[in-house]
This record gives sequence, structure tokens and C-alpha cells, in this order.
Amino acid sequence: MTTRLLSSILPDDEKWILSMDRTNWKLGQSNVNLLVLAVAYKGMEIPLLWTFLTKYEIINEENITLGKRGNSNFEERKAIMEKFIELFGAERIEAFTADREFIAQEWFEWLNGKEIPYVIRIRNNSRINESEFDAKSVNELFTHVRKNEFCAFGETTIFNTKVHLGGIKASKADEALIVVSNRKMDKNTISTY
Repeated sequence: MTTRLLSSILPDDEKWILSMDRTNWKLGQSNVNLLVLAVAYKGMEIPLLWTFLTKYEIINEENITLGKRGNSNFEERKAIMEKFIELFGAERIEAFTADREFIAQEWFEWLNGKEIPYVIRIRNNSRINESEFDAKSVNELFTHVRKNEFCAFGETTIFNTKVHLGGIKASKADEALIVVSNRKMDKNTISTY
């Protein structure tokens, strides 16, 4: 009900850019850890779906649900995306964006299998197929890139998955913002992220 209400303020005739993120805080001694799927719209994020990330422990012979700390896993991500697809359809997705937490071979393969276009930031120390470049990590590919310069490296293999690799350096001191996509990489790809 809340999801439908929130989605009613979004344009019906446009595809949406989805953003997945996670937030974690403490409430007393308990962890409150939310996985959120939102739509980027007019410079803000409108959350459509969310789930509490929990774990189960046996305490005094009782199965207790507790808030878990840390990252989401593949099954939790998949479940929230499947709910979105059930409610709105995969064809509604213009692009799926996520940060460095949301990377893994199984995840990329699932998104590819559902034909969901994605732009996901990866860690700068992510390993690449060494036979394709002289570098061992994606960060090494960006050592020559100047401030505010976009650079695309075409298709490569990361996490045993064929992806398009690109990025931009926001400043000389900052690390490069490096993303992968299952679509051809250009400056618009960075803008989407």
C-alpha cells in the first residue's frame, strides 16, 4: 500500500532509475539495518521498497530474530528487486544503480539474466582479468587520468563477468569513481550513477 502511494507521485509514462542502498544504526543495543530500493527523481530519492535485515539466533532454546549488522547478501537484494518487478515490471527500469557494497558475480549474473541495465560503482582495488590489461586492479588503469576526465575501457572481465568499465576522477587527490555496466560505457553512464 505504501509503495503504491509513493509511486503515485512518479511519472507513469517514464522509465525509472532505481537506486539501492543500505543504512544501519543502533537503537539501544539493537541493530536497525535497512535495505532500501528507491527511485531517483528530480534530484531526490523516493524510497519505494525496504526491508529490515535480520538474523536468527537460538537463545535459551528460543529462536530469536535480531537485527544484523553489515552488508546485505545476494538473497536479500534479489528479494527486494523481485518485489519491484512483481509490482512494476522489469521494463519500468531505465537503470539500476548501487554503490560498492552491491557487487559480486552472482549479483551481476542475476541482473544480466533479468536484462536489467545497471551502473554499479566498484571498489578501486577490484581485480580485472590480467590478460586484458597490464594492470592488476582497476585503480591502476586510472593512474594516468586527469581531474574531471572521463575514461572508458570497453568490455572487460571483473568478478568473472563481462562488463563495461569506465570512470572519472573528481579531483587530483580523490580516488577515481569507477563503475561497471552491462551497457556500453559513455559520459552519460557516469551521469546516471
